[in-house]
Amino acid sequence: MKRFIVSILIVIIFLSSLTLASFFIVHSHTSFVAMRNRNIDDIQRQVMDRLENFNMFVQPFEQQIREYNERAILEIYQKLVERTKNEPLSVRQAVLERLATQYEGLDVYLIDAKGIVQKSTFESDVGLNLLEMNESFSNYIRSLFGSGNVSTQRLSISNMQGTKMIYSYFSPEGSNWLLETSVSLEEYMQGRYQEGLYTHLFQTFFTEVESSNSELTGFDVIYQTDVSSRSLLSGQEISLDQEVLEALERESFFRNQEGHSLVIYRKRQMTLSGFDFVQYPVIYLKYDLSYYYDFISRFYFIAGASMLLLIGLFSGMAYKLVEKKLVQRVDELDEVLQRAANEDYSVRVRYTSRIPELMTLASSANRLIQQVNSREHELRKALEEREMLLDEIHHRVKNNLNVVISLLNLQHEQVSTVEDVKQALLKTRNRIYSMALTHEKLYQSDNFTDVNMKMYVESFLSTFSASVEDQYSFQIESFVDEVNLSITHAVPCGIILNELLMNAVEHAFTAGQGGLIKVSFTKCSRRRFSMIVEDNGVGLPADFSLQEADSLGLVLVDALIKQLHGELKIEKSPGPGSRFEILFEAAEAGHS
Repeated sequence: MKRFIVSILIVIIFLSSLTLASFFIVHSHTSFVAMRNRNIDDIQRQVMDRLENFNMFVQPFEQQIREYNERAILEIYQKLVERTKNEPLSVRQAVLERLATQYEGLDVYLIDAKGIVQKSTFESDVGLNLLEMNESFSNYIRSLFGSGNVSTQRLSISNMQGTKMIYSYFSPEGSNWLLETSVSLEEYMQGRYQEGLYTHLFQTFFTEVESSNSELTGFDVIYQTDVSSRSLLSGQEISLDQEVLEALERESFFRNQEGHSLVIYRKRQMTLSGFDFVQYPVIYLKYDLSYYYDFISRFYFIAGASMLLLIGLFSGMAYKLVEKKLVQRVDELDEVLQRAANEDYSVRVRYTSRIPELMTLASSANRLIQQVNSREHELRKALEEREMLLDEIHHRVKNNLNVVISLLNLQHEQVSTVEDVKQALLKTRNRIYSMALTHEKLYQSDNFTDVNMKMYVESFLSTFSASVEDQYSFQIESFVDEVNLSITHAVPCGIILNELLMNAVEHAFTAGQGGLIKVSFTKCSRRRFSMIVEDNGVGLPADFSLQEADSLGLVLVDALIKQLHGELKIEKSPGPGSRFEILFEAAEAGHS
């Protein structure tokens, strides 16, 4: 027992310590995760700020190239019209190249009505069909034919070469061909500014973020189109998984962690230039979180070791305390309860303790022993009474079964046709039900000896009416006092009531006409009772005699009245109806 109690205490201490440690660890882990996420968010904000600043820095160069490109495309258009007599697609390749060389870093493309590049100073694009590219870009190209306006894209990356380009388009009003020019941002800046400016803007400006954050091990800005994905910094093609592309399209964000590496893709919206197919940048960040998990592992190890140390310390203290203050008291209590379990109720718990709960437990144990002793005597007495009641019930059931057998034998002697059999079965069923109902009401009583006659008669009349209403038309009114009788008197009364009712519904009313039957059961005096069955039917013959009747039902009535030591009064006065009154003496159950 001592070991069990100490074990329980150790388990409680362990669970309590585990709960506190778990709460502390979860809280700490949540705080560390929040701190880590804040650090990651700070790095992302730095990158976003850099990208925003980059956008501001590059816009002036974009504007210069835009103006340069648009001026060049209009000048080249005028020269093509003059040399080809307004048939620019017929220009020779050599002439087209001489025109392009007059503009530094410029390429020229001639596109027919089908969107196919017919001639170009960038030979790898000759034969390319612009109308078979993605839907947005194709619709944009179609809208330019014959518009008479110059349209220029923002900075984008060539799908073929990975170079940073700015494209301009022009189609004379009402024409079916298109002139395109492109300028390389790198060549334009290196040709007009210091060479280090381009390197700083597209390399150093961003790589400073990675170098200043040791956990950031990978960084890039990816320009994504329907055709390719290329790095804005290096121009190299980068493969993005379909899962990443779908997440960026749906949420503009993708996050994936494998082991200690965390990869984040974030799509950044950029200013459009009147058309919606513009390339958008995707920020790629890769973090090495080994430092975080190393710190968490050390933290958990220290927390676990501390918890085990505390459990050992508190368990030792609990063992000593329990041994001195609890185990000895519980052993004494156990001994007293064991003796009580062996039906020795003479011993009581007598120790004193400063622990109120132990004193309460001792007092409760003493009261329990006393109550168990008293209750055992009561249960033994109740068991003896129940056994007597059970024997009585068996005896009653046996007697009633004998009555049923006798009724069936008597009924058997009086049937000769199928209709007689049906009527005999109906009557026998009601007789058996009257006996069964007495037992039902008997078992619903508190002492298994009394039958409430009001409940019994009303239940019987309800079932009797339902059983014969398809053959006879009549109404029944009942007037029953609250009377309790023993089953010895209730069973004969029930059978008599059934026989008188069957006699009334069969003989009192003419075919097709209804009638009224009244049933009353009243207490006339302290020991005398009256049961009356009367009807408003055709009445009894003048020479009617119960002793001379050949009806089995009336023979039963006569026999049962004698069993009750009662008397029968029959009214045969002139006029409709008949009246049967049975008077008998009995002690009312519950008052004898």
